Amino acid sequence: MASMKTMMLHVLDLSPSMWESVSKGICKVDLCKSIIESFLLHRMLASKTIEFGLLTYGSSDTCVEEIEIRKPSLDTLKDIQSIGGHKDIQGDVQGGTDRVYMGIHAAHKIVTETNSGKKFNRVIVLFTDAESELANDNNTRSIAEDLKSNECIVYIVLIIDKLKQSSLTSQISRFRDFANDVGGYLTVTNDLAGAMGFLSSGPGMGTRPTQSKIAFELSPDFKIPCFYCSKTSKVPLPSLKKQSNASYDVDMPDSGKVSMSTMYRNPSDPDEELEFEDRVKGYKYGPQYIPFGGMDDDVLKLSSPPVVRLLGFLPANRVPRYHFLDVCFVLGPNPSTPEGEGAGRVIAALSRAMRKLDQVALARFVKRENSDPWLVAIMPKPDSEGGRDDRALVMHRLPCAEDLRNFIFPPLSMDGVTAEQTRAVSSAIDAMTIPSALSPEGLLMFNPSSLAVLSRIQQRAGVSSSCLTGVLGFDDTFSSMGDVPEISMLWRTVREHCELLPRDNSEKGRKRKVFWADVDIGEDVNKTIKQEQSESKTNVEPLPSPLNEGSVNPTEEFTVLLKTFAEEKDNDRTDELRHIIVESLSALRRIVDLLVTTGGTSAHYRKALACIKCMREGSIQVREHDAFNQYMRDTIKRKFSVGRHFKFWESIRSDGVTLISSEDTAQVCSVTAAEARDFLAEEKIVDVAPNIETKEEDQDEDDLFDNMM
Repeated sequence: MASMKTMMLHVLDLSPSMWESVSKGICKVDLCKSIIESFLLHRMLASKTIEFGLLTYGSSDTCVEEIEIRKPSLDTLKDIQSIGGHKDIQGDVQGGTDRVYMGIHAAHKIVTETNSGKKFNRVIVLFTDAESELANDNNTRSIAEDLKSNECIVYIVLIIDKLKQSSLTSQISRFRDFANDVGGYLTVTNDLAGAMGFLSSGPGMGTRPTQSKIAFELSPDFKIPCFYCSKTSKVPLPSLKKQSNASYDVDMPDSGKVSMSTMYRNPSDPDEELEFEDRVKGYKYGPQYIPFGGMDDDVLKLSSPPVVRLLGFLPANRVPRYHFLDVCFVLGPNPSTPEGEGAGRVIAALSRAMRKLDQVALARFVKRENSDPWLVAIMPKPDSEGGRDDRALVMHRLPCAEDLRNFIFPPLSMDGVTAEQTRAVSSAIDAMTIPSALSPEGLLMFNPSSLAVLSRIQQRAGVSSSCLTGVLGFDDTFSSMGDVPEISMLWRTVREHCELLPRDNSEKGRKRKVFWADVDIGEDVNKTIKQEQSESKTNVEPLPSPLNEGSVNPTEEFTVLLKTFAEEKDNDRTDELRHIIVESLSALRRIVDLLVTTGGTSAHYRKALACIKCMREGSIQVREHDAFNQYMRDTIKRKFSVGRHFKFWESIRSDGVTLISSEDTAQVCSVTAAEARDFLAEEKIVDVAPNIETKEEDQDEDDLFDNMM
C-alpha cells in the first residue's frame, strides 16, 4: 500500500514576546526557525512525498504567507532563514487573543483550499510562546470543529523557558484543551532536540507503514485474511553518494554521478576475463570456499507463500523479553477483503482468550514468497492509556537454537554486600528516577548524531544560523541526570562504600582468573589473589569434547585432540581420551560421507581427503587400524572407485592414502605392505568371451505350429 503524501503548513508567531531569549541567549524566533529547518531537512532526506509552506502572524495586522505550499528544496531553507530579519514590530498590532485565532484561521483556509480534492495528510504546526492567549469563545470552538471535520492534524509547539512555565499555566492549559478538541498534539519545550523528537514521532509526520497482505493459518482448513506492518521503524541517515568533482555542476544535479564497473579475472591467468557463466557462488568455511551453483541454488531455498502458520500455544512467562529480535510487527484483519469483518472478530476473540489464559502463540512467519521463515511469538497488544485494544495482535521474532549465545559469567556472591552499600545505591537510584511528567507521551529521545549531521548539512548549504552551529542546542538529548552536582555527590558516596579493588594480571598460563565478585572487599586483595593462585594449581583442565559432525573445521579440531592425547599419554585419563578420539573417528566418517555425496565438488573432495588423512593418523595412535582398513575397503573403494564420485577416488590414489599396514604401526596388523600398495593399484578389466552353447532346434515346435494352421 503506497504512502500518502503530506502537506505541512508551519505557522510562526512573530509577536514582540517571541524575540525574547529562551535558552543560551537564543531568541524564540531563531529557535523556531532552526526547528523548522532541521525538521524539514530531515523529511527531505527521508521522503519525497512532502510539500511545505510557512505562514507568519503577529508582526502586522494580517497574516503573511511567507512560503507557498510546494515541494521543498535548499532554496526553501534559505527562505526560512530570511524570515523575521528585522525586529521593528509595529506598535498597533492587534490584541493577543485575536492574533492566535487569526493565524489558525488563515492556516486552516490555506491547507483546505490547496490541493483540494486530492488525498493528502494535511498538517498544521503552530509555533508560539503562549504569551498571546487563546480565547475560549465561539470562534475558537468553531475553528476546532472545522479542523477536525476536515481531518487536519494539528501540532502545537510552545516555546517557553522553564522558569516561566509556572506563570503561564492557564495559557498552556487553554492551548492543551484546544489540541484535545481538534485531536491534535502539544508539547512545551525550550530546545531543538525536544521539538524535533516531538514532531518526528507524530502521525502524518513520517512515512506511512507498508501494509502487506498475508494469511493467518490457524489450521489447513481455516485461514484468516490479514495484513502486517512494522510497529517501529529505524530511520537511518541517507548514504553518502559519490560524485565526480570534475564533472559536477550545481545547476545539473545528475551531472556528477559516478558509476562502477566490476571485472572478474582468472586467478591462474590474470589476462583472462571471466564470463558470467564461469562464475559460481560459494560459502566460506575457514580458509576455503564451498561453491554452490546451478541446481544447488534451488536446494538452498525454502518454497513457501507468505503466511503466518500457527504452531501452538505456551505460557507467556516461557517467552522472555530479551529473546525478542528485529522490530515489532502488528498483525490485523484485512478490511479490504469480503471476510474482513469476520476476520476482525476472530482476531478479537483470539486476543481476549490469550489475555485471559496468559498464553502466547508460536507461529512460522514467512514475510515474502520463498523468503526464510521466522519463528515468532504472537501476543495481544498491551493495554494503553486509551484502554484495551483487541483489534490486532503483535508479533515478535524469536531466536532459533543456533542464534542463542550462552556465556558463563563469573560467580556473583551477595554475601559481601553490606546494608550501607545497599542504602547508598538506593538513594542514587531514587535521585535519578525520571519523573513521568517529563515525557507524558513516553520516553522518546531524538538521535543526537542525526541532529549533528543535519546541522552540518545546513552549514554546508549556507542556511544555518550562526547561533546554532554544530551540535549546540542538543544537550538535552541523551544527557545524564548524573551530571547534576547533588546526584554526582550520591554516586561518590557509593564509590566510597563500594571500593573497587585492582585485579592481579600477573598469573601466566591457563589458570583461573580472579573476578571482582571473588574478592571480598573487607579482606586484603593480595592475600585473596595468592589464595586463588594456590587453588588454581590443583585444578585440572577438563577433557575436550568429542568431534561433532557439524564442525566447520573438523581436521583442525581433530588435530587438537590428537595433540592432547599425546600430552596426556600414560596417565590416568588416557582411556577416557582414547574413547573420545574413537567417537571422533566415527564423526569424521560421517563428515566424509556428507562431503562427498552431498557436496560433490572439487572443494568438497579436498576437504574429505584431509579428513581421511586425519582418520588414518588418529587410527594409528589409538590402535584402530582394523576399523580404518575396513572403512577404506567397504566404503571408500567400493562406493567411490566407480560412478560419479570417481574423481574423489583418484585424488586418494594420487595422494597415496592407503591402508594401515604392519610398516605403519608397531602393533600386530593383518595388512602387509604389499597389500597396502595393491589397494591403490588400478584394477584391470579383462574381457571374457561369453560361452554360448548351440542347441539343436526343436522340430516339435514347427510341427505344433503346422497343426494350428
